[in-house]
Amino acid sequence: MNEQGLHGKVIEKNEQTCYGYITPKESLPLNFMNKNVHFHYSCVKDDCSIEVEDDVLFTLEPTSSLNPTALIVWKEESEKCRDKMQGAQSSRVLPFYPKFSHHTIKQRDDKKEETITENPKTTQNVRHIKRNVKEFKLCGQVVKVVHDKFFGFIKPEEMLQPEFTKKDVYFHFSVIQPSGNIEEGNHVFFTLNPKYLTKPTALTVWKDEQTQRGRKTSRGQRPPSRSLSSSCSEDSLQGNEKSGTYNEGNVARDYKQFQFQMEGRVEFLKSENIGFLKVLGDSEKKINSNVFFVPATVLSTFIPLEVGDIAEFSLSDKNIEKPHAFRVRLIRCKMRSVEVIKQHLKRIYTLLSSGTEEEQNAKSTDIVQILCALPVWKCIGDCKNMSFDTIEMLVRTLCILKSNSPGFSGLFKSVLQTLGETEFFNPWKGNLKWFINNLSLETKWEMLPDLQQFLVMFIQNVPEKSRAVVNSLKPVVQKSEHPVQKLLYALLKEMIKSSNGNVDDMEWNELPLVPAMSELSSGPLETYINLRRVNSQGPYSSAEDYMDIYFRLLRADCFDALKKGIKNFLSGNLDVRDMKVYYDVYLVGVQVTSHGQGLAVALKLKPLQPVEDWNICSNLMFGNLLCISPSGSFKDCIWATVTNRELLKTHEIVIAELCSDCNSVSDSEAILILHNCSNYTIMAESPTYYKAYQPVLKALQKMNPETLPFYRELVETKISSLPTYIKPNMYTLQNINISIENTFLDKSQEEAILQTMNNRVAIIQGPPGTGKSFVGIKLVQLILSCATKPNGPILVLTYKNHILDEFLKDLIKNGINNIVRIGGRSDEEELHNVNFNKIQRSSRMTSVLFKEVRRLQSEIKAMKSRIEESFKILEETRYFSVEVFLKHINVQQATRFLSNVFRNCMNQTNSKQNQNFLKDIHKIVNFKDEQWKSALAKTPEVVSAVNYWCPADSVFNAVKTQWCKYLSFQEYKGNTVMQFSSDKVFDEKDVEDEMKERIASTFQKKPILKKEELLKTLILNKERGEKIKRSCLFPVTKSISTHISFANILFVEDLCSLTPEERVKFIQAILLKEYEDASTDFQKLLQEYQQLCKVKTEIESQHKTDVLKFKSVIGMTITGASIHNDLLVNVKPPIILVEEAAEVLEPQLVAVLGEWVQHLILIGDHKQLKPSVESYTLAKDFGLNLSMMERLINNNLLYVTLKVQNRMRPEFADLLLDIYPQLQSNLACVCNNEAPNCIEKSMFFWDHDNPENRARSYSNDEEADRCVRLALFLIQQGYKPNQITVLAAYQGQVVLIRKKFQMAQLLDEKQNTESKLGNEHSSVGVYTIDLYQGDENQIVIVSLVRSNEQNNIGFLKDNNRRCVAQSRAKCGLYFIGNSVTLSTYSHWKTLIEKMRESGCVDTVLPLYCPDHKFSSIKAKCAADINLGSFCVSLCLQLMPCKNHRCFQLCQPKHQHDKCEKEVSVGLTCGHTVKKKCHIPITEVICQQEVSFVFELCNHRGTKPCFEKIENVRCEKPCPRLLPCKHSCSLECSQECNPNDCEDCDRIKLEEDERLRKMEQRIRDKAKQDAKIQLTKLRQETLEDYRIELKPKGDSASEYFDVHDRVKLYIHPEHNWFPVVKKIEKCFSLKLQKDWLETKLKMQDPTRNELKFHGTSAECVESIIKEGFQIPKPQNQMYGPGIYFASNSSKSAQTIYTKGSNTLLLCDVLLGKSWTVNTAQKDMTLQKLKKKGYDSLYAQRGTRKTGGVLNDEYVIYNPNQALPKYIILYETVDPKFSTLTGCLERAAKTDIEHHNIKPKRNIDFNDPLDIHFRIAESQFLRLLINYTDINKYKILSVDYYITRSLVQAFNQEKKNMQKKYGCAEEILAFHGTPSNNVKEIVKNNFKLEKLGANTGNMGAYGAGIYFSEFPTVSLFYGKGLLLCKVLLGKSYKCDNTMAGAPLQLGYDSHINQTDEDGRGKVIVVFNPNQILPCYVINFEI
Repeated sequence: MNEQGLHGKVIEKNEQTCYGYITPKESLPLNFMNKNVHFHYSCVKDDCSIEVEDDVLFTLEPTSSLNPTALIVWKEESEKCRDKMQGAQSSRVLPFYPKFSHHTIKQRDDKKEETITENPKTTQNVRHIKRNVKEFKLCGQVVKVVHDKFFGFIKPEEMLQPEFTKKDVYFHFSVIQPSGNIEEGNHVFFTLNPKYLTKPTALTVWKDEQTQRGRKTSRGQRPPSRSLSSSCSEDSLQGNEKSGTYNEGNVARDYKQFQFQMEGRVEFLKSENIGFLKVLGDSEKKINSNVFFVPATVLSTFIPLEVGDIAEFSLSDKNIEKPHAFRVRLIRCKMRSVEVIKQHLKRIYTLLSSGTEEEQNAKSTDIVQILCALPVWKCIGDCKNMSFDTIEMLVRTLCILKSNSPGFSGLFKSVLQTLGETEFFNPWKGNLKWFINNLSLETKWEMLPDLQQFLVMFIQNVPEKSRAVVNSLKPVVQKSEHPVQKLLYALLKEMIKSSNGNVDDMEWNELPLVPAMSELSSGPLETYINLRRVNSQGPYSSAEDYMDIYFRLLRADCFDALKKGIKNFLSGNLDVRDMKVYYDVYLVGVQVTSHGQGLAVALKLKPLQPVEDWNICSNLMFGNLLCISPSGSFKDCIWATVTNRELLKTHEIVIAELCSDCNSVSDSEAILILHNCSNYTIMAESPTYYKAYQPVLKALQKMNPETLPFYRELVETKISSLPTYIKPNMYTLQNINISIENTFLDKSQEEAILQTMNNRVAIIQGPPGTGKSFVGIKLVQLILSCATKPNGPILVLTYKNHILDEFLKDLIKNGINNIVRIGGRSDEEELHNVNFNKIQRSSRMTSVLFKEVRRLQSEIKAMKSRIEESFKILEETRYFSVEVFLKHINVQQATRFLSNVFRNCMNQTNSKQNQNFLKDIHKIVNFKDEQWKSALAKTPEVVSAVNYWCPADSVFNAVKTQWCKYLSFQEYKGNTVMQFSSDKVFDEKDVEDEMKERIASTFQKKPILKKEELLKTLILNKERGEKIKRSCLFPVTKSISTHISFANILFVEDLCSLTPEERVKFIQAILLKEYEDASTDFQKLLQEYQQLCKVKTEIESQHKTDVLKFKSVIGMTITGASIHNDLLVNVKPPIILVEEAAEVLEPQLVAVLGEWVQHLILIGDHKQLKPSVESYTLAKDFGLNLSMMERLINNNLLYVTLKVQNRMRPEFADLLLDIYPQLQSNLACVCNNEAPNCIEKSMFFWDHDNPENRARSYSNDEEADRCVRLALFLIQQGYKPNQITVLAAYQGQVVLIRKKFQMAQLLDEKQNTESKLGNEHSSVGVYTIDLYQGDENQIVIVSLVRSNEQNNIGFLKDNNRRCVAQSRAKCGLYFIGNSVTLSTYSHWKTLIEKMRESGCVDTVLPLYCPDHKFSSIKAKCAADINLGSFCVSLCLQLMPCKNHRCFQLCQPKHQHDKCEKEVSVGLTCGHTVKKKCHIPITEVICQQEVSFVFELCNHRGTKPCFEKIENVRCEKPCPRLLPCKHSCSLECSQECNPNDCEDCDRIKLEEDERLRKMEQRIRDKAKQDAKIQLTKLRQETLEDYRIELKPKGDSASEYFDVHDRVKLYIHPEHNWFPVVKKIEKCFSLKLQKDWLETKLKMQDPTRNELKFHGTSAECVESIIKEGFQIPKPQNQMYGPGIYFASNSSKSAQTIYTKGSNTLLLCDVLLGKSWTVNTAQKDMTLQKLKKKGYDSLYAQRGTRKTGGVLNDEYVIYNPNQALPKYIILYETVDPKFSTLTGCLERAAKTDIEHHNIKPKRNIDFNDPLDIHFRIAESQFLRLLINYTDINKYKILSVDYYITRSLVQAFNQEKKNMQKKYGCAEEILAFHGTPSNNVKEIVKNNFKLEKLGANTGNMGAYGAGIYFSEFPTVSLFYGKGLLLCKVLLGKSYKCDNTMAGAPLQLGYDSHINQTDEDGRGKVIVVFNPNQILPCYVINFEI
């Protein structure tokens, strides 16, 4: 080996740590940092003693390029060194760079030393190895180790660099660092040798014993330091020393252990060789002193270090007192000044742009160092306010750096990526945008080539930042007047829209409406570079800027809580009260949404925090956003919104609609992913109500900033102008009151209305009680009366639903009735008729729209069915089967597979059979096309072969687990959250209110489907049966296919050679292909369905628009307006009036504004509560909670403040003067507000110092008690509960107060007090202060909650909240709080001091009795308020009778409406009685007993005086006899009942008992006879026989018995016309014996009957020889039994006979039969015997209840049936069984008539004879149940065929089939005079002749009457027609409908149906539904 070295000089030694530094005398190789070289004493060869200033030669350790380390060191004077240098041609040797393929060990002087084998093929170009290959460690798992050959393979856990072929990585044992054993399964780190691109080879391998197995180290992460591995134990180091293997473990040979990487901040710098670091983080506690380091050795820097820079370093633990850092690496730069950066860039530019080519090559090391200084580049990119020259220098420097570093493209890309993450490329406020903007202003076009080169190379290397670059060009394009530039820019914008990129680079109207994956892991809101604060004062730069700010802020507010929750969940710090999380989430079904926007999925889930009651929890409410992560890492999210939660309580299933537009995968892919991922899938529920934000965001993105309405006012904040529809001076103070009739306005109201009518953006501020709504009503009246009002309705918007209701009710009261309310939640009866849903239903669509909607509904219904079928196919493709297996293999694969399986794999249990099968394989596979596959799939041997080849379930599970781990799927272990259970801040009322409010915002109503019906609407996933194996497509297969190629494995010729794991891969590959093919069809159908629904919605929207355009006023909530923005776009309301405008977020309001809006009226009060914002940060730091109204007022736009309040008492209003200095009271109105008569003051501050409680929300137990007791006290003194409201500052206090009210109610019920309390106090309203804004009540109690020593009052410091709290009461205002805590804030101090001046602040609340002022309570706490008898004075109030006084104690309060004093009075009867005073004497009855005699029976009795004699009953025994001659057992006064005789009942019981005994004797006799017959049979030796019966001779009688039974028992509905060909009688001695033995065991042996049984020819032979067999359970209707029928036609159905045309007539032991009318699928013999029955009888006519149409008998013991006769038959051609048949087709004239007479012999070949018998059987069969059929004799039947009528009838039948899918015919009778028959059969019935003679139009409608029963029609004439009738859809007439037309939506009327549905009266209105066929001629 030609060993060479580098020259250097030792500059430092440390005897304690045994290391030193060498200064090289020449440049290091290109890929090494040009720094001092570190060496350890162990590296010095020949035992030389090296001192400082010694000259040495050294070689470099190849993997230490960032921190150069010597591998071997020689002293130049040593003999060893001189020997090595003799061959050198000069004193300056070439730099050593190790180019080796592996390490070799050679033996020398009994010591092992490492030598390097140089690869002779290596060229000089290898010196330019890409540092990005060697700089970062990759991680992987050892998958194969060959110990005898010293090599192995590593499976990478991350993608290799693009230059390398994607294969497992080869490594030799010699590259393991430190040396040791590596086994299969070990987790390792490795670097790649850049020379072997096609065969990836490890350069160095480290065993990872510190990092958790499976953890990845990506390029962007800092890899674990090799030198700090704790695996360098003393034993391993000693082993390395002995072996002579030099690695980083040897450097620490004298150390026991190294600590891990630490971070430190540069604290002190003295020179290049002296510096100190301050340790940061947890290690700071262990190391007290600063750490010494050498600044000149710091890595990753090309800029001078400064104090404050952050570096990482390693630290030895040998000398903790004087710590010394080594391997110091700069990781974060302190921000440098612009000048320093400029000089740094200039130095680089000068370095790279000067010098000869030879000098440039020498500076390669500098290039590497420059490129590696990523922290410095980040510092440059984050520098703010860079000058134009500095940015110009940066651009030029990067361009020249690119041209000088062709071999370092990876490093250069890292530099650009680092810059791309900085503020430099911020498209909104970055330096690049500023630079380009100024470039155009200063016209420095000479920079354009460099700028172009810079931007192009940046986009090429960092394509995800394309948006940022394009957006930076916007200023130049905007200033350009050239249209082509703008066109190109617009096209470029559209082209990059679909590209993935950082959301920070997207424009506001490109942002997705769900969080991007990068956002879920982003930092807090303060770090968002594109969020800007609202301009509370001053204009915006442009409409674009205005829209950008508000959209981004609103979007951030929507998703901030979700992002925080996910981040905390992943870090294990989630408080489950912040965000709801669910695990074990998987798909159980899908549902096609009715509106067609997407696909709904039914998800089974488990909540992380157990839910006690789903009905009262806030989880998974309608409209909530769900983030589903199949891997549990939230890097692969599927988004959905909740649509239904009805199944949560019973099934823990939620139905959610997929956000198809927002998901990165298609719906079909999402379904696959959600299958069976329950162990990994985590679902997070957004805490923010998504449905309130999404429509607003969507509407904002649709808006064009260039057409933003009111640009002058909203953006430029300039004074508003006159509305376009109002002329100048049209409205003045003089004519306003004239325009508004019957209205009295105060001056401020007049001024407000005047300003509104003269400003297109009008603002009215209304302090509490000043009549804001009143002014709004008058404005609507005034605008509607305006002659120049623009076309279109006025849109009234409010924040809350109940405020909207009140406003609309006031409009109605003022005579404005042409209004409509859009939204679902309104319980107001007055608004019922103006609800949009009702109005829309009552208004008819135009015929064009209606027809189109009907057509679309039909198409949608059909498409929905197709989607459901497609989904089932999609579901089916997930499972592996023989058919799928064969589908994806070719002939050669199939032949070889089956041959190998049968010859080598399977146990040859039947070798001969297998050999024969293998011979047939070649014949099968020679089929044409793909027929051989279907042939093989049906072969049992193939099924067995594939089943044998398929791997075990454990292999599938192992592969699935491995793939999931590869994709970083994380199984949830349940330990990543902080659990809380007791602190709930919601209750049932809150949840109910919230749900109603949400649903009300849309047209939707609460789901009316029951849970069972809802489940039916789901296409449920059902596991397929085990056809081969339960192996299905993994949810991760699609994802893993992007990492693992499936292509090659499909073409493996010998499938048996695959390992089990490879077989799993093969199965997954073909299943994935099947699924993808099916999913393509499914997705296409879904898109078509969505398009159809979209078209239908648009058409319906047009109808809605037509309805709304003609309304005067439209009322909506602001949320509802956002949701229905598309509707408003169509309606275009020109005037918008906003109530509660100060509570509406500005972007919410902007989303409703369109360019058509001419007048915007804002009414509200910005001094009260601000708009609600979810994120406190966005409200505080960004001003999102600033309403449009307040912002415009802040910018000095004109507004009017109302000044006169009409709500509260004057002293309450005085407390508001610090907020509203000009507020006045309307004394005439408010003086009527009487203060509470039981409290000394009308307002009071009840002071206390009880501390607050802090949990999820703040609460104060003492304040809650005081609120409840005070409210109950007021109720006790006579105030109604609904006159009292309790307000609390916090939700936690609201819940606590409500609970205490509930407890008080229960306590009161237990005590059974007589107070008025009862249940009334349950209606006391308890709300938060925020929620009660806009409402008022008589008495308001306010709990302020906060009480602490820190005097912290939280959000109570907001003066707006105080304003709301104190302005809700009209008569009584009572604060409960800590005045000391609150007074620390000035505005509360002002309030409290004013109240104190009035004597209204104290710790004692003075209460007193309203009637006795001297009886009082001085309440210091809640317990002091005595709800009992605190007033001990007598009441003495005069009672209503004016004669007595009340002598009860005054308290508790009681009623005085009744005087309970007892008095004596005389009655008219002469008796004296006592009564209570309040009872009128007329109501007093005399109870004195008197005697009398009954007149009828002369018995003596007694009665009360008041009772009338006729009302008294005689209770003596009845003396009369009954018709049965027995005495009556009733009382004398009771009417005798001849049917109720006790003696007769006794006699009947005795007779029943006699009959029962006689029946039992008959049964015993039957058993005895059977026993005798059985005995005789056992003694005889009879042979079995089967003989044919002949219709002539001795067997004729028996023949015709059987023949007639077949003919007579035919049901016409079966359409069966048999010809008996042969009858055989059979006998079997064995079966006869079994039958008799069974008879002995029957419950009732007396009943055996002949019944029919249809079966196949094969079974007939078996049955007559072996008897019947019980079938296997196959979901039979009445269980696995033997079925018989009385009707021969039923048993002859093909489903039973299998085409054999054979019937068995059996003697069946029916015994005692159990009658049923529904299916009994689980019935067995044991169950039947347990019930006490022998057989089952399915009753006829029970089809409606789940039974049968015709009788059916079932036995479960085969011995109960004895086959006696075998009947062979033929059926007549079906065409002869129809009513028209061939005669219709053969008819030559328009009317064909046949008179048919009865014949004795039947001829089935004569169609006329068949028609006669049809008419005859229909007449007689339906006559039998109503009259004696023997009275009637059919003489003949006239059969008519009228071709025109037949054609019309058939056409009508087709129409019905198209309409309903089927058209059933019936035969019905019509009676008429004989002279009408010919006209009817010729021209059909005529409706115009209806009632012509009688005037009777019909009791059940004006139509043609029929009956299915001939008895009804016989009375209407001798002409009896039997017609063919199409009923269609029949309306059932329960009552008479004389002369009524056909009911809409029906085809006929029907009345009085029997159990089979036959109608006694049928009315047909369309003659084409009737075909007259037969006329029955009969005589009586």
